Amino acid sequence: MVVRHFGLRACAAMLLAAVMLGAGLGCARKSLAEKAAESPEYKISGTVTYTRVPLHYDANGVPTGLETDPSLFTSLPARGLKIRIFQARPQTLDDFTVKDVWTLVAQATTGSTGEYAASLGVKKNYLTFVEVEGMMTQPSTPASTVTLMADPEGVYSTRQIMDRPVYVMRKSLDGSTSATNATQSAVGTADTVVNFSIGLNDPWMVVLPTWYSPYQTSFPYPETVAAGSRIPAILDSFYEFNNNIGNAVPSATATDLAMHYRPGLSTRRGTFVEWRPNVLPKSFDGSTFRYMGSICAGGTLDGVAQPDDAFDTGTLYALMGRNAIFGQGKTNIVPTGVPATSLAPDLALVEGFGDAMAVTLLEHPYLPAGSGTNRYATVRDIRDLSALSPSQIGPFSAPAITALTWELALINGGITSPGTPATWANMTALNFTRMYSGLNPTMTSGTATISTDITSLYTQLARLQESKGTADNSDLKNYFQDSVLTPLCARFNIPWTTAADAILPKYTVNWGADPDSLATPLPSFTLSMGAAAKVKRYSLDAANVEQVTEIYPNNSKGEVLYAMAAWSLDRTYTFRVTTVPALPAGASIEVVLDGDINNPYLFPSGADTVYPLAMKGNPSDLTTPNWRRFRIRLLSPATLVSDTQVTVHLDKVNG
Repeated sequence: MVVRHFGLRACAAMLLAAVMLGAGLGCARKSLAEKAAESPEYKISGTVTYTRVPLHYDANGVPTGLETDPSLFTSLPARGLKIRIFQARPQTLDDFTVKDVWTLVAQATTGSTGEYAASLGVKKNYLTFVEVEGMMTQPSTPASTVTLMADPEGVYSTRQIMDRPVYVMRKSLDGSTSATNATQSAVGTADTVVNFSIGLNDPWMVVLPTWYSPYQTSFPYPETVAAGSRIPAILDSFYEFNNNIGNAVPSATATDLAMHYRPGLSTRRGTFVEWRPNVLPKSFDGSTFRYMGSICAGGTLDGVAQPDDAFDTGTLYALMGRNAIFGQGKTNIVPTGVPATSLAPDLALVEGFGDAMAVTLLEHPYLPAGSGTNRYATVRDIRDLSALSPSQIGPFSAPAITALTWELALINGGITSPGTPATWANMTALNFTRMYSGLNPTMTSGTATISTDITSLYTQLARLQESKGTADNSDLKNYFQDSVLTPLCARFNIPWTTAADAILPKYTVNWGADPDSLATPLPSFTLSMGAAAKVKRYSLDAANVEQVTEIYPNNSKGEVLYAMAAWSLDRTYTFRVTTVPALPAGASIEVVLDGDINNPYLFPSGADTVYPLAMKGNPSDLTTPNWRRFRIRLLSPATLVSDTQVTVHLDKVNG
């Protein structure tokens, strides 16, 4: 009997049929619409725009204040804003009941044209709404964020930073809003467009950043503030600065800058960022102290009406410029924002470049200098140095650095100085990003490359003669040969010879290798407050009230000395400082090692302070010693100290 393998034949027949069926289906592929209809998810997209009030300029290009003619207001894309998608999803609660609760399911960021899109995680057939948050993400590295805080107490609130409210604006999928329903929503079944057009006085909800946690089924309608397009205007200014200049926050690594803005609320300090975050204890978020600041938002202080800086790019850009230089870690002396003429070399860059970034981005050489509601009732022409003496103009003068940079921008833009409002538009702030990026002079030490000096105006001018890189927007070397820089710098009492000379050490003393003060004393030097000037310092008292005092910031070039030394062998020292004459009460010598400003060595008056100090060498390779850097600074915020001879003692400990 022949056994027929019906099973094998059947399998072969079914396989052939499947192949033919597959081939047949391949001839009728599904359309994108059909695939979208079958997908469990759908896309929500849209565009966010806002109304901007520009600065008004007279016929000579001088700003006179904000534009008052509504026909000249503009509609612009709100760039870098955070978009969040919420859906009512079933959740098992603690009592094991299942309820629909509002859940964050997707996030997006608006692009350069204000557009956004989110699809991953957005499921069909659930109640859904879209939320715009008052937070901007920088478009270039580092991808830091700037969040506008809506706390009614402002930057000096008694709430911890994590408990402070933010601004949000919400729309249902059908584009509707509600003045009574906090979660106005609709069920989504297909791709949907939800646009936001934020008007001048539109209301924003004031909520906690995680208002939806812990899970709830409904929420009371929150407080609203009619901040309107001021919120995206502030954030868009940060975006614009980052897009054209660089980092707008005071940190080289990605972080969040919490700027407080509440209509009707200002501080005596004005619009500012606190560069010492640990002096505001409420800025601690559980792991670190966040940078915080405040933007003037009108109101009255001490009987004086205050400005609203939301649309004031001049004020905001100048603040961001200082953030940008400070964030590079090139100076660890707190900038005051007051133009000064005899600053330490690195601080001169913070103040000088800070204003230079602002005016080149504005394409106008004027910054606000007035008080009251209109900062532009008085303006500062950054080109005008007529009020300064020759000794106040030079490489340590912030006003001189700002004016010099403006002239460099004119040359790069092919503009004959002084130019006109029409020709100023030909300058491009982006072209000078390299010059604003601090670069220390270096040398080869064995197999290592080590820094030999601090960053200064000279090191940054030398960067103009570097070859164009892939990240450069302009070949600056073609514009700024020595034949151009020498006479231009001379106008500002800044001696210039060559780039090779500019990057030689100028401000750092070399103490040599393996120093031992017991064998060979380190050279004494003089610290002087001869050029010191008092500035206002703002602080909080025990009752959390803002107080203003006048202090010496101890940031002039005579009050600081930089030094470096090398260690080939491991050594332990007793570390002390002596002065002649003795320091008066309240004064001290501060020594910062390797830029660690959070752990300075302080030598106060009236105390014989001694520290143990261990220096690690490199005994396995004596040709490549370990170099360390010192910054020695005279601190006397209350008293003007006479010229003081200072000696640092590194006394070697035997054994």
